[in-house]
Formats: sequence, C-alpha cells, structure tokens
Amino acid sequence: MFDLIPNSISNTLRNRTSVSEILGLVLNIMMGVSFSISLISIAYAGILYVNSSGDPKNAGKAWQGFLWGSITGMVTLGIFVIKNAFVSLLGVTNPNITNAVPTF
Repeated sequence: MFDLIPNSISNTLRNRTSVSEILGLVLNIMMGVSFSISLISIAYAGILYVNSSGDPKNAGKAWQGFLWGSITGMVTLGIFVIKNAFVSLLGVTNPNITNAVPTF
C-alpha cells in the first residue's frame, strides 16, 4: 500500500543474499559519503581562507576546517585500507562483498 522504499533501492537490497553482503554495501556507502564530506570540507575551508582577506580570526577558522577535513579524509582512507587488508587476509573472493556498490 505505502511503498516507502523506492524500487531501485529495494531491488539493490534484494540482490544481496547474506548479512555480510549487506554490511559490505553499507560500509562502502558510508566510506564514500565520509570521503565526499571531507572533500567538501576542504573546499569550503579554501573558500573561507580566500575570503578571509588577511583577518587572522577567519584564517584560523579556515585552517581548522582544512585540518579536520584532512583528518576525516585520512581516517576514511585508513578504514578503506584496513578493510581491504582484512578481506584479503581472510581470502574473501566474493565480489558482492569486496566490491559492493549500490546500483540504482
């Protein structure tokens, strides 16, 4: 009656048959969102720095934004490396787990 989940999303989830495949998909989506947020944060910090016009207070805010955006990006890349190392250490070859990406 009330279809709250669009068909493309529900079809993506229906193609996943195990909990590990769904968790792989969720983890990859979260890593992509986190890395995207870090890139947006770094770009926004650059805009703040350019618009600071030499004001040390605004330049400091821009530096903090750049620092936290960079830390977020490094942590996300670290999680990606750890995930891939862990998966290869276990010998997982199922592409639905290692390369789980949403297909909308």
